[in-house]
Amino acid sequence: MIRTLAKSDWPFAIPKFQCRPVVFYHNSKLIMNFGHTPLLGNATHPRPSSLPQVNERQREALDAIERIIPR
Repeated sequence: MIRTLAKSDWPFAIPKFQCRPVVFYHNSKLIMNFGHTPLLGNATHPRPSSLPQVNERQREALDAIERIIPR
């Protein structure tokens, strides 16, 4: 799952479309940039259908993070 989160192929859509990792190092610190809306959209900010969607592997990683966070 860490490899999936660290790949630079996550299709973020807000504020502009760009592919980048969810987990990365910056200035010797582990950064987790996780936001559902830029990746999946929501009622207020629907994801344009013309943009790439998260793949099955990415969706599984997102679901796992959501299960882990409350713990």
